[in-house]
Amino acid sequence: MTNLTLYWLIPKDRSSRVRWLLRELNVEFSEQQMNASIGEHRSGDYLNINPFGKVPAIVTDNLTLSESGAILLYLLETLDTEHRFSPRRDTELWPIFLQWFLWGLTTFESAVFAFNGNQGDKERANLERFLAPLDHILASQDYLLGDTFSAVDITCGYDFGLLSANYDLASYPAVQAFVSRVLARPAAKSFAKAVGWP
Repeated sequence: MTNLTLYWLIPKDRSSRVRWLLRELNVEFSEQQMNASIGEHRSGDYLNINPFGKVPAIVTDNLTLSESGAILLYLLETLDTEHRFSPRRDTELWPIFLQWFLWGLTTFESAVFAFNGNQGDKERANLERFLAPLDHILASQDYLLGDTFSAVDITCGYDFGLLSANYDLASYPAVQAFVSRVLARPAAKSFAKAVGWP
């Protein structure tokens, strides 16, 4: 893969997941920030990259791809040949990886976004029905797949990074420790700083 460019809007957008994985993989890439104030991502040349005007997107010499989840899976498939951040496809851990991966991208992210947007009692209750069982799971393991960091910790770590500005995780000590652990990784530092995480 050569001449990879990552298109993004702000440090907190879903491009953070892609940037984080690229840094974990030690892949060189360039970045193109889109100017949201003038709708740059919804007009002009960028619509040739993503006609829906959404970010992130990546462009290489032979590929244009959008949707953060699709980008992450593509990067894992093509660059994570030693399976440092995702399990081998013929193992029992692979479907569990997919479960957590999609949970972070859809189910949990929806709860986080709803809470950050409103912070009402209904949104808080919906969020906490995920946090309680997750805290129980993480009480006996460091990461979502067990004792080894993987890309599912990136998808969910992003969600928790966004949540941390509006929600105190002290009632869920295992979750809080997990968040501190993943956002302390060198590849996550820029995102951690963007969300105000120490």
